[in-house]
Amino acid sequence: MMPLVSAWRRPASREALILLLAVAAFVMAVAPALRETGTPPGWDQSVHLRDSLVYERILRHPSVLAGGVLGAILHGSEEFPLLTPSGYYPPLVPGITALLYAVAGRSYETAMATQMLFLVLLVYGTWALGNRLLGAPVGLVAGLMLMAAPGIRLNAEEYMLDLPLAAMVVVAVWALLSTDGFVRRDRSLVFGVLVGLGMLTKWTFFLFLALPVVLVLASGLAASSKELLTRSRRWGNAALALLAGGLVAAPYYLPILPILVSKTIVHAGGAADGFASPLTPAAALYHLEALPRTLFGWPLTITTAAGILGFLWRGQ
Repeated sequence: MMPLVSAWRRPASREALILLLAVAAFVMAVAPALRETGTPPGWDQSVHLRDSLVYERILRHPSVLAGGVLGAILHGSEEFPLLTPSGYYPPLVPGITALLYAVAGRSYETAMATQMLFLVLLVYGTWALGNRLLGAPVGLVAGLMLMAAPGIRLNAEEYMLDLPLAAMVVVAVWALLSTDGFVRRDRSLVFGVLVGLGMLTKWTFFLFLALPVVLVLASGLAASSKELLTRSRRWGNAALALLAGGLVAAPYYLPILPILVSKTIVHAGGAADGFASPLTPAAALYHLEALPRTLFGWPLTITTAAGILGFLWRGQ
């Protein structure tokens, strides 16, 4: 009892406990949606759940890939449907689910536990990032606001990759800021590993990280414009982070790159379903319109906009 009281007196521990209680309440609120109802899940959910079963079988019986089976799968063979993942979606999330199957048994509820794990990562990553940017208790408020967002609840109730992707982006950005502009080599390596794991979550990960990386590196280089040694160190650590990320992600992406490119072209902008090109005003504005309508709701959208303006004003 005394250690708990002592921890409560420390601001960081108190915030962590508050978030833990909030996450527990959130999970209890969405628990009915995490159970199997007998209704088949939607198309993408079914694809991801099927991938988790494929990876579970491979983890339990790795010998099934012997005798040229793996090579045939990588070359697009359709002769082994029970051993062939979708090929378009990376393996991290369904792979974690496969590991959970080995511990808790194969069920829809076990699969949805994967989403809850990434929810915890997203909430605590947001907390750490908020405190890093603006100091406590901004991170706590941000974490609580996050769980109040309708879009988070909707994504937590589905076996999709968007919630895990958001979690990996937030944690990676926090790790990026902790490199101090790529001055710290150890933190740069950690960031690189997280980038690789993010790419193994969903390949669109790099689209969210590209601009923050450029801004952090440019800011660091500008701060040390007259110090050649520091500038070279920043470039070296950035390259090291890129190498670390590549080493983590390359074993998956290199063999399937041709298939991934062809499928991306087919599915770009919903082309397979007859939708318009993503290079249109409607496509570009879609997510901005979805923020107040679906993802955040108007109260959180207004609050978020005010927070962004406040952050920019403080920076000036």
